[in-house]
Amino acid sequence: MRNFKNLSSTERHVLVINFTGFMIAVIAALFVLNASYPGYLNPDSVNQLTQIITGKFNDWQSPFSTLAWAALDTIIPGPFGFVILVNMLVWGSIAILTYLFSRRIGAWSLLFLAIPFLPGAFNLLGNVHKDVLLAGWLLSASVFGYMAHQDGVSKRKIIVYQVISNLLLTAAFLTRLNAVFAILPLMLYVNHGLGWRRNILLGLLLLLMMPVLHGALLKLTQAETLQPGDSIKTFHLLGLSYVEGNNLFPGKWSDEQSLKIVEACYTPVQWDTAAFWGKCGFIHEELRRQKIWGSDRLTHKWIKEILRNPAGFFTVMSATFHKSLYDPNSRSMFYKPGKNKLFDWEVKTDPPGITTKLVQYYVTSSLNDRLGRPIVFAIAAIIGLGLLTCFRGVIDEHELFAIAVMCSGLINLLSYLFVTVSAEYRYFYWSGFSIYIGFAIAVISIVSKKDDRQGYLFSYGMKLSVFALIGIAVGLVAAAERLPAIKRQVSVTPIDTKPVTVKNIGRASTPNWMGHRIDGVVSNHNWNIDRDGFYNGTISNGVLRATVPTHGLAIETEFRTGREMGRVLVE
Repeated sequence: MRNFKNLSSTERHVLVINFTGFMIAVIAALFVLNASYPGYLNPDSVNQLTQIITGKFNDWQSPFSTLAWAALDTIIPGPFGFVILVNMLVWGSIAILTYLFSRRIGAWSLLFLAIPFLPGAFNLLGNVHKDVLLAGWLLSASVFGYMAHQDGVSKRKIIVYQVISNLLLTAAFLTRLNAVFAILPLMLYVNHGLGWRRNILLGLLLLLMMPVLHGALLKLTQAETLQPGDSIKTFHLLGLSYVEGNNLFPGKWSDEQSLKIVEACYTPVQWDTAAFWGKCGFIHEELRRQKIWGSDRLTHKWIKEILRNPAGFFTVMSATFHKSLYDPNSRSMFYKPGKNKLFDWEVKTDPPGITTKLVQYYVTSSLNDRLGRPIVFAIAAIIGLGLLTCFRGVIDEHELFAIAVMCSGLINLLSYLFVTVSAEYRYFYWSGFSIYIGFAIAVISIVSKKDDRQGYLFSYGMKLSVFALIGIAVGLVAAAERLPAIKRQVSVTPIDTKPVTVKNIGRASTPNWMGHRIDGVVSNHNWNIDRDGFYNGTISNGVLRATVPTHGLAIETEFRTGREMGRVLVE
């Protein structure tokens, strides 16, 4: 090993950059871990932790991610081991990228360490969720694949890096099955050194192996079969029932249930309204009672109705996709897990530590919230891919990597037009990371253009494929629209002298977790707002009117009750 003094000035400079990058990554990871200790739990992760403690598994959550967490739990009890793993994958991968680019762009490579702090990318680093772990697996797989294709790497190391990368891609699939769409471009990139025929054959072999491994894990854990995939079919049939004004679910339903399915159960926000814990939980309960849930009967009906009315299907899925792009649910997930007899893990927020306060302030800031949305990721991917496709006849290894990760992120984003059950931000977490990285490399490549570039011929077939993806992305993003806002006015008139408090006026299908609110534009006259944010008044305050964009759905009103409360006329 050469002495530092014997190194050239360039080598010293690169060594200092790499050491600085490593230290920044370590400090950043420690900052996140300190700010989020022991990790933010949410309903899904509470369910997984319960499975780990009780030893009773089910397939609603990924058995692979549950087993991975269970292994970590034996070393570091609770959620903290999960958060450590995610941050090791993320910050370790970013540090390696910084190292690999240091010889090419010098100190500018340190800017890669800012990517996890960019709007949207920082949101969930302290959360325990399979979608966060998914981003960690895919990011690590991408970087190991990139390492395998660097100049001067020995054949033995290439094989090792490719094997690790393919294993990480398999872990990503087992963590979330519908991540297969995002995996495809990465798999093609990682193994492209094998030649197209071997690459495709290996890809097919891996794709066939992945569901087999998933099935083996279900048997190994003796997981209860809950058929989570049927939530997608239920959401689609519920949306089509709303569009057509007719209950399309198979089975026997009362007239009252059918009317409620059409008028009061669909929302583009999420499928949960139809789940057993939702306002229309009777849908899930009836499907299970009639043995339709998990059956071919539901699948056949689902396919039949989509094929019969593809325009209606696109209308309702487009509405959810629009919300996902512009106003997704749960962009920050600083939840309190609530009381649990089995465990008591909660981030300290009363009072919060300095790092916790800083993280929560940044994630909920208007800058992070407005710029960290999937529509920004989509636009960045379209621009980045467009730049490389339009201005490159020959692409080098860095640009090929950028194209692969941006295609992965964009395909992942677009896939949720069809396979989603909710407008959840976490589904797009990988898209943010991958597109930020690819866009940064694309900009570096364009700015540092050289005439003696060597690499791969950017063939017409490859260009056509990328242009097709860009065109599809532009078309689907532009076509995504809200449902028509059919406005209805609700009037609340006090009819005695006792006070009246209105807790909620809004669409009957609005999920419970969104809380009580007045949906739409309110004309409150002399009504006041109490400390809980609800409107109240007496007979002397006049009429409270709310104009609600119902999308043709039923309206729900909710009042505070009791002997001391007055009566009202609702029109």
